Amino acid sequence: MAAAAPGVLRQTGDTVAAGSDDNQRLGAGRPKVLVSALEHPMVLAALSRIASTGAWQHILDGTPLSGEVDIVDAEFLVAAGAITRVGGATFQLAVDDPMYRNPQALGNWAQYLLRRALQHATGQGVEWASEDPETILSFGRASGRGADVIADALLPRLPTVASAFAAGRASFLDVGVGVGAISIRLLERYPGTRAVGLDVLPDVLKLARIEVAGSELSESIELRLQSVADLRDEDEYDLAWFPQPFVPRPAFLDGVRNVFRALKPGGAMILPVAIPAEASEFARARAVHSACLAGGSAITASDLIEILRAAGLVDLVEHPFSTQRLMTATKPPSSAV
Repeated sequence: MAAAAPGVLRQTGDTVAAGSDDNQRLGAGRPKVLVSALEHPMVLAALSRIASTGAWQHILDGTPLSGEVDIVDAEFLVAAGAITRVGGATFQLAVDDPMYRNPQALGNWAQYLLRRALQHATGQGVEWASEDPETILSFGRASGRGADVIADALLPRLPTVASAFAAGRASFLDVGVGVGAISIRLLERYPGTRAVGLDVLPDVLKLARIEVAGSELSESIELRLQSVADLRDEDEYDLAWFPQPFVPRPAFLDGVRNVFRALKPGGAMILPVAIPAEASEFARARAVHSACLAGGSAITASDLIEILRAAGLVDLVEHPFSTQRLMTATKPPSSAV
């Protein structure tokens, strides 16, 4: 999915709660930017460690922790607001974010944020072309959770597309495929579906081929070294995932038109909304900063709507999911390309 940190803060009157990207609260005179406890580096380290040891599953299952370090990490995470104590060494989830219910995704995401921050801090560069393989794998594997959001929350709202997936005859376009996690997960959930993944980075595609081979889906997933700006397919796909913040604006503008042409009539596109209309000053700056470091650009919701409508897409709907917003847009059932 779109790059957005889990469990950032939301302003609620004079209190701050987990669940949104609004990290500001009015102070005396001017807005004051707060630091989310859930984004503190040692909190991320604790989340990553406890998720990778199996202890996080005990928290999800409501069973007691036994390891001394696990309990210390858990108590730290209670103070950070990620979990609450039920009693003794038993804890439960306190954050309403799907990522926290998936130990593997949570661990991968926390490691990705830590690695990326360290690279930026040490001047190593964090654009995708310079990322180390472990960082790419951490991010890519964590993004696979997006497939479950697509399957569980978005496909039911796209009945024409949903029927193709349910029948095992759908075709999925994965723009910026990364290590292939979204395509792999969707095909695991919908046998018979095929996918085409595009990426402009050869080293990333090498990792994707390894991941796809390990999933035994090589016959169903085609990986292309290709920019979406150069896509020439027509009427091929029922659904396209287009993570705009990772795509430079010129390529994105060409890509929207190309993906529109590549969709079957009645097919749909899903895109993250980098800057929702109600985003705070800090949230906007954060989106711009993150997109810039990723080699893309952050587009406001209103700008995104204008671009999609100009390309001929209809039924534009914005869907809120915890810290993220996703937009669905549909190609009319009969469209002249």
